[in-house]
Amino acid sequence: MKLKQILKFPARILIFVTLLSLTLISLATPRQNVADYISSGDQFLAEKKHSKAYESYLKAESLDPNNPQVHLKLAHLYEETNNLNLAYEEASKAVALSNNSPQASVELEKIKAVLEEEKKLYENIVYWEKEVLEKPDYRDAWIQLASNYYRIKDFGKAKEAINKALELDPNYEIAKKLKESIP
Repeated sequence: MKLKQILKFPARILIFVTLLSLTLISLATPRQNVADYISSGDQFLAEKKHSKAYESYLKAESLDPNNPQVHLKLAHLYEETNNLNLAYEEASKAVALSNNSPQASVELEKIKAVLEEEKKLYENIVYWEKEVLEKPDYRDAWIQLASNYYRIKDFGKAKEAINKALELDPNYEIAKKLKESIP
């Protein structure tokens, strides 16, 4: 069609055709795909940029919510940020979506084991807290409490407990070494 013929069209039609053309061009422009978002999420995770990794994985999930790899990546992220219940949920989704793939199943079992260990640590803390309430002069109970707090990364409470043990026995080498290891 020649320019003179095009200019004879009403302005509304020209605007419509222009917008339609621009829309089609934007649709034809390649967008990031799931693999690209997973890859960028992996990069951010390696750099310990957890919020950026999370954004990338969520974008991948929005493009393909039934992709088991995306859910496995989210499980890794949650595990690394110590959100074990969310890690377990995502790993479970990955297992279900992947028809029980060995990789997803292994990840799920690993997270289950960590959750069990965490549960035991909290049970130990409850036990040793009760012990120090009943026997405040029991040095080893304070050390056990400090050790369990340390393992769940509650360093403030770990320091309090180890300081209490050192008040009871300032020369106890094990308590001194534990105190040095608490950040």
